[in-house]
Amino acid sequence: MRYAYCRRGRGGGIPAFARGSRRVRRVVLLGPSHRSPFRGLAVPTVAAFATPLGELPIDTRARDALLGLSQIHATDAPTPRSTASVELPFLQTLLGSFDLLPIAAGDASAAEVAETLDAVWERT
Repeated sequence: MRYAYCRRGRGGGIPAFARGSRRVRRVVLLGPSHRSPFRGLAVPTVAAFATPLGELPIDTRARDALLGLSQIHATDAPTPRSTASVELPFLQTLLGSFDLLPIAAGDASAAEVAETLDAVWERT
């Protein structure tokens, strides 16, 4: 019963989210890195993220804009996998096609996370 703890929270927001879904072109997925500890935040070097419902293109423009920040690392290893495995099929069903920017959080301060998210919106 992997989804037993998240069902109610996600399910309650579906109607409100669905109303605005046609306007969503990019999803920024921020989640913890469970596999390997690291300092800062990481973005993937791959061009697409595979899910059971198909591949999602990585927003390379947004990713590349973040690489100038000292807390951002480009890597293949840490991705917010558990977050992605739960959220992405749901989002694909609801939104259809969109660009994805997964960001794995390691040991990062709140200020570093805020600066990263601000940069996504300001630079892209």
